[in-house]
Amino acid sequence: MNNILRLVRYNTGNDKKIFIDFKNNFNAILMNATIVAYSGSAIADLVTVHKNKYIIDPQTHIFQQEISALTSTNKKGETSLKKSIEKYIDSLPNFFSESLKKGKNIAAQEVLNRLSDLVQSVSDFQLKYVKSFIEKKEYNKYLEFLNEDSSPKPKLLIAPYFMIKKEYDKNEIDLWMHVNEKAIKLFVEKVASLGYPISAQLVLDKDVLERLDLDLILQSYKDISFEYVFIWIDDFIPLTAPIKQKKAFFELIVGLNSINKKPIMAYGGYDSIILCHEQSKARLYGVAHSVGYGEARQITPVGGGLPVNKYYLYPIHQRLRMDEIFTIMYQKGYFDSKIDTEERAEKYYKELCSCPQCKKIIKDDIDEFQQFNDSIPFTMKNGIRRNRPTSDASYISAKHFMFSKESEWEGLYKFSYDELLNQYESGIKNYNSSLLCAFGEWKKFYG
Repeated sequence: MNNILRLVRYNTGNDKKIFIDFKNNFNAILMNATIVAYSGSAIADLVTVHKNKYIIDPQTHIFQQEISALTSTNKKGETSLKKSIEKYIDSLPNFFSESLKKGKNIAAQEVLNRLSDLVQSVSDFQLKYVKSFIEKKEYNKYLEFLNEDSSPKPKLLIAPYFMIKKEYDKNEIDLWMHVNEKAIKLFVEKVASLGYPISAQLVLDKDVLERLDLDLILQSYKDISFEYVFIWIDDFIPLTAPIKQKKAFFELIVGLNSINKKPIMAYGGYDSIILCHEQSKARLYGVAHSVGYGEARQITPVGGGLPVNKYYLYPIHQRLRMDEIFTIMYQKGYFDSKIDTEERAEKYYKELCSCPQCKKIIKDDIDEFQQFNDSIPFTMKNGIRRNRPTSDASYISAKHFMFSKESEWEGLYKFSYDELLNQYESGIKNYNSSLLCAFGEWKKFYG
């Protein structure tokens, strides 16, 4: 299982410290091109400290997004493209950047007519943009002095790609898949000689997944020489998806394996990590998530919403709100004052989590678990007062999450696939039996 990619997404500067703390626990940093364009200098710092490699998602699907999803409004009420998006598209061919600045979506045929130029720009951005900042800071000379690789390089390269929307009819889906096929083909011709692994990316609305023409997908990819396919399905969680989507997803993964393409979940949780086991019937070859969250994501950008305290409950491999966590822990006796606090702490370490972060917080007093729920009041624009997590609570929750992910990945090497399935089912039975039906449906395909 040495070919499995453990990927962590970089989103904001707040992630940086935890990235460094866990730099030896993942194979590559995965970053959206807009973040790289906006924060090139900070990204150069990060990839230089993190001795493993990086992956840049070219995000070419933004040319199909509604313009309202790509804009922000300032205090004067003026609306414009988000700075990160504007900076990135300025590195792409003028037709694409000018169309987006005018609020115009690009048609499939227009993309096809200019695909060669787009492929060139996207490959240049992935290969040269971060490198230019490293050279400006002369990090390459420092690394050379240390006998390190003088220039951090991409772990793999991703071809331009376009999403398949739920409102597309069959003809439109066929046309956009033709665009994707030609994009990966041109991309392979352009960069294959450089020796990097190459990936396509398949982006689908969930509704499309239910009526997926699998043969169309496989025929588009099968005769082109590349290694990976990132899969991003809108806000998709395999475990809890409707059974039609479970079945379609299973068939998609099996199908990609049958044409010797290695699927990677662009956003995935434990129900994806477990499929990376070498005994899995529907084999994945990598999973990406963010620092403390990001195991599923909508394709169309939305606001972040109100931040709330959450905690990753390891036995069920899910993040839950703290009120849900406290309900479960009360029911299980973790806050029963009749039992000594030290005894309850030992129960926590045995049954819930014994990661270094939890032991540092709880020590021998289970009541210290409250630190995960620390919050401070703030006033919203409409004058309503709410509470949000303190920076310390967010930090320790994120570290606990990352330690949990480390354990999940290590489990692939310690246990057989059947043992992992049994542990997963046992955790759900004990801590969230409402998921048993969904797990049973999921297991019919993957068990």
